[in-house]
Amino acid sequence: MFDRPTTVALKWTKSGEVTEWNPLFAGVALDLGLGIELCWPASPEQKGSIEHLVGWIKGSFFKQRRFLDDADLLAQLAEWHTEVNTQCPSRATRVIPRSDLRTSARDCGR
Repeated sequence: MFDRPTTVALKWTKSGEVTEWNPLFAGVALDLGLGIELCWPASPEQKGSIEHLVGWIKGSFFKQRRFLDDADLLAQLAEWHTEVNTQCPSRATRVIPRSDLRTSARDCGR
């Protein structure tokens, strides 16, 4: 989900339909097979779940740590990924995300 910065869309109609994509963004999106969903600029209610996730990451990862360099950031990020995905239950579901993924995959016949 994206706002409409010029890094994404260069022109759009009043109804919001993009009439000219940023060519670099469009090329990367096509190469990676991304589905693009746009929202109106400065409308956080349209992308609340994403805004919530960004806030959670900033609060639970970045504000809690200091980094010596890029390598240290990446090492701490890898440790944090392991912790939040395999050790800590979600506050919403009270289930560890990794085990919830396994259950979902099993229920889908994978």
